[in-house]
Formats: sequence, structure tokens, C-alpha cells
Amino acid sequence: MKFLKNKILNSISIDRKIVVLLLVFECFIKNIPQINFSNIPIYIVCFISMLVLIKRFIFNRNIFFQRQNIFGYLFILSMIITAILNNAVFNYNNLVLLVIHIIMFFIVTNFDDRENKDDVIHEFVIIARFVTALHFIYCIASILYSLYIRDYEIKGLLGYSYFFSYNCVTVVGLSLFMLMYEKKNVLKFFYLFNLMIHLITIFFTQARASYLGIFIALIFIIYILMHNKIKWIDFELLKKYIFAFLFITIIITIVLSLITEFSLFKVLSKVFTTKNILSWRDIIWDASLLAFLSGNIVFGASIGGLPKFLSGFIDNVYIKNVSYNVYDKSAYNSALGIAKSGYLHNIFIQQLCSYGIFGMLIMIAFIVDSIKEYIYIIKFKITNDKFLYLMICFSFTFIAQLVISFFDDNIFYNIVYICNVFFFYSIGLISYLSK
Repeated sequence: MKFLKNKILNSISIDRKIVVLLLVFECFIKNIPQINFSNIPIYIVCFISMLVLIKRFIFNRNIFFQRQNIFGYLFILSMIITAILNNAVFNYNNLVLLVIHIIMFFIVTNFDDRENKDDVIHEFVIIARFVTALHFIYCIASILYSLYIRDYEIKGLLGYSYFFSYNCVTVVGLSLFMLMYEKKNVLKFFYLFNLMIHLITIFFTQARASYLGIFIALIFIIYILMHNKIKWIDFELLKKYIFAFLFITIIITIVLSLITEFSLFKVLSKVFTTKNILSWRDIIWDASLLAFLSGNIVFGASIGGLPKFLSGFIDNVYIKNVSYNVYDKSAYNSALGIAKSGYLHNIFIQQLCSYGIFGMLIMIAFIVDSIKEYIYIIKFKITNDKFLYLMICFSFTFIAQLVISFFDDNIFYNIVYICNVFFFYSIGLISYLSK
């Protein structure tokens, strides 16, 4: 029986590792437009994940009744109810979104309480090594591509800088973990260089939400270190390393801006220009919230019916009845066009309009529950260096992405991005480590 129990626990870890790595690989495939496999990769991920779920239901069904899974059941229920109430068609995108949420809630976030903590951390190390190495190559390729087309803004191979930046923020957290975890100096140097490249890339993507996310995540890291007063850390030496690292990173950024097309001054002027920081998002949020209040506030318009619902409201009500003082008429029309597509640049407003108050409360409860466990670990569970390293990493994969979600839908909805995969993965690990 003991042998069988160990086999089942090992199987859970292997299954989770395979699914997470497949999701990450799917993220890279989708972000390289030159590779066109249509929808085959996501079909493979969904098929293998469904086999994993069937296998778990047969051999380890108790894993489906963990606390964080309650939110998964409710979240998926809200998706189905709103779709039925709004007669929304379950097209390809809606079905894939539903299946991916099932995968996220019931595989990526699922850790059996009986799993050994050292084995779980080792699993995380394997995944972090794979992702940081692969994204480092992707990051270098994106920088070279931007230089080749003479673009001062690094946009990634897909040509969309913001989501490329959000993925980089996640990899910053993973690189920080590996930098502290690895013992060999050669590997430490690689992860230090990897970290530097990703921070410089984030700067030149001009994604201000990423800047804010990293800043607030750093505040949490400082809080973790000060609250725990870890005896084995030389804080004076740590401060010197941090200042030296930041100084070198800034120097490299300035040199890059002088010898390449990357313009430090253009980036800074955009960052500190208040003219267009919130104005077009303000239009999107204003129109979508007014539309929400005019519809079904309990269950929303459903993710499938949201574009049609918003288009009808904006064309027939909003434009005719709401006057808006804007500095640029084209920006106003562009913002309304984005709103009509259902891309609302705020995960909470997106959830509210798609699934109403019912879905919104589920998501907030899920996030608040995770934050409570996160704080509990910081106060009572950091007993060794590995736990400390993990919590520093989670400050980037969880806190930073949560901050970014106030300005974009980087989590829950954009299913083919690394930031979404590791947001759920970190929540699962936080829940497991808090026990």
C-alpha cells in the first residue's frame, strides 16, 4: 500500500509538471508568428490534460475536493450559467477558455497534501530552469529583431510589447529564485545576466503597468526580509549587491540607448507623460461599467456575448448620451473600438461585465484567499532558505501580475501567456506551502 501511495503521489507531480511545461511551450509557439501550427498545440494540451483529469478521478479523486478547487467549480459554473442565460454560442474560443480554466484550477493549482515539500520544490526548479532558459533565447531574439527593424520599442516577435513585458516580469521572478537557489557560480552568473536582460527588456517595452507591478512586488520582498530577519542573510552585503546590480543595469541601459535604436529619452518621455496614461482606459472603463449597469448585473453578458452586448450599448446609447472631453478624437474612437471587442484592460471590470456580481465575487474571494495564505506563509512558514527563495519568486509571479491586472487582462482571460500559467501555479504552491 505504501508503494502504491508513493507511485500515486509521484504520478500527480509528473502529470502537473507535464501539463505546465506543455502550457508554457504552447505560449512560446503562439508568440512566434513565423511558426504557424494553427490550433494544433492547444488541442494537444487540452487532450493530454483531459486524460490527466480522468486518471486523477480514477486513482486520486480526493484531490478534487481541496479548498481552492471550490473556487474552480464556482468559476466554471458562472461561465456556464451566464452563457445559458445570454444564449451565447460556445464557439472555439469560449470552449478553449472553459477547458483551460478547468486545467488551471484542477491541475496547475492542485498539490496533494501528502506530497513531499522537497520534491515539490525540486519540481518547481525543473520548470523554472526550462522556462528561464527558453525565454532568455526568446528575449535575445526579440531584442535582435527590434534592432533589425530599427524600432526603439521592444515588442517581442509577436509585435505586442505589453504582454511580452508581462511574461518578462514572471521570468524575472523565476530568475531571482534560480539565482538564489543555484550553488554553482557559472549558473549564478547566467541567471544574473538573464535577470539583467529581462529588466532592460521590460524597460524598453514601455509597459508602465509592468514598472508598477515590479515596484510593488519589491516592496513585498523588502517586507518579507525585514519581517523575518533571516539570520543567514548578510543584509549589508545584500544591499551592496542590489545597488551594484542596479547600477550596472542602468549603465547598460544608457549605453544601449546611445549605440542602438532604443531611445532612452523617448521611453522616459512616454513614462512621465500624463496626457495619455489613463485617458483612453478611462473611456473603456466608463463605457463598459455603464453598459454593465444597463444589463444583467447579477450574471453579466457572458464572455461569448460581451462584444455584441458592448457594441450594441456603445452604438445605441453611449455615443448618443455621454459627452466626453478628450484631447484626441481618434483616441476616443479607438478606445470605443477596443471596448466593443470586449478587451477592457482591467481584469476586474472584465469579470464584472462578463459574469456579473456573481462571477466577480468568486474571483475576488479566490484572490483574497490566496493573499491570506501568502501573508500566513510570510509570518509563520518561512523556516529555511528554500521557502524564502520561493516567496521572493512569488512576489513577482503573483503580486506583480495582480497589480498589472488593474490595467490589462494578463490573467484569467489571456490563456496563451506565461504570466497566466504561473499566476495559477504560484497560487497552487502558496496554498500547498501554507498547510
